[in-house]
Amino acid sequence: MLEFAGHMIALLAVMVATGMAVYQLWVHRKTAARRATLDFITNFEVHNTQWAVLRTKFRTLKAANRLLSLVNSNRSVDNQDRIDVVTYLNHYELVAVAIKNNIIDEELYKEWFRTPYVRAWMDARSLVYKMREERENPELFIQFEQLANKWNNDVDFELKEEKAARKEAEIRAQTAETRLQEETAARQAAEQRVAELEATLKSLRQPREPPD
Repeated sequence: MLEFAGHMIALLAVMVATGMAVYQLWVHRKTAARRATLDFITNFEVHNTQWAVLRTKFRTLKAANRLLSLVNSNRSVDNQDRIDVVTYLNHYELVAVAIKNNIIDEELYKEWFRTPYVRAWMDARSLVYKMREERENPELFIQFEQLANKWNNDVDFELKEEKAARKEAEIRAQTAETRLQEETAARQAAEQRVAELEATLKSLRQPREPPD
């Protein structure tokens, strides 16, 4: 009985030691991933001037409705634009792959860049769909799409810029409606005063009978 108990204690000690080792390995990997994520955010997303140039070019082309013109384009200027845009999209694809393989910590990166990441996909998806058709490759930027859609659907995510724009539009519409109502009321009051003045003038112009 004592021998059996000794074996059980030894087995339990091995299991606890194994569990602690696995946990420490997990913590080490988690810490390493978070450290790598912070380095990536600091060195690339924040302080990398080339990345800032690519992001600005993408947004400029998007604002000018020129992204779709990059598909099947043979003009040299558009070819350079296309190279820059593809490089920009490859960055987000790389981030998704790194997160999928636990190289970048998803929780930390998501906390920092969820809104820009999802917005980038929203802005790029029409172009990506066209490029997939052009290259006959339905997997093109698929990791980027899947991660953006995942983050988009987590908590009924709504882009802050779009929400703010809608709210601003609603305020403008309400303000315009209020102003219109005020202008209508002022015009009606003015018309009423004009009508009253005309009635007064008309009564003054009417001949009066002389007193007896």
